[in-house]
This record gives sequence, structure tokens and C-alpha cells, in this order.
Amino acid sequence: MKIKRLSKKTIILFLSIALIMVLGVAYELYKISTEPFFLFHFYNYESTDNGFKDFELPEKGRTLEMVEAAFEDYKIKTGKSDIELKITTKMQKGDNPRHRRWQYKYMEPSEQDE
Repeated sequence: MKIKRLSKKTIILFLSIALIMVLGVAYELYKISTEPFFLFHFYNYESTDNGFKDFELPEKGRTLEMVEAAFEDYKIKTGKSDIELKITTKMQKGDNPRHRRWQYKYMEPSEQDE
């Protein structure tokens, strides 16, 4: 059985392709390691008068509907019918941009109580 020797050009071509593949995999692994990984999705909400703050945690059963109901209760208790509910969490990679929560306008969160 005779084995054919590969030319230098063929060896360089194979090594170049292998290097490109290795670099591609290394880059993908780097991207995965630098992106945040969220076990739970946590979304904060606040009223425009800064008197109401609540959160949505879908994986634990705290839904947007619960936040909205609590906000409606707050509006009734305070008599402030002209205030709005805003989301104070920015969209993260992996969030569904078509979800109803993103119909709320973004607002910077107010100062946290110390």
C-alpha cells in the first residue's frame, strides 16, 4: 500500500481551515462566558409619582398581571388616576421583545430607600 504525500500547499490549506475552526469555537465560548446568564427573569416597575414599586418574577409565579392589579389598587387608594406604570428594567439579551411588558415605557428607577 502506497501512501501519497501531501503537498505543502495542501497542508497549509488544511491547517488554515483547522485554525479558523478552532478560533471560531474559541470565540463562541468567549461570547458565552461574557454574556449574563439569568436563571430568573426579574423586571422592576414603578409609578410616575415614584410612590409605587413592584416587580415581576415569572418563573416564581409573580406575573405582570399581579403587578398591574397592585398598581390599580395603588391608584384607587391614593386617588391619583393620572399616574402611569413604567418599567424600570432594561431589556436584556434573550428577552422576548414582543412580550406585553415592553409596551410599558422605560423610566430610570428612582433612588432606592436606604
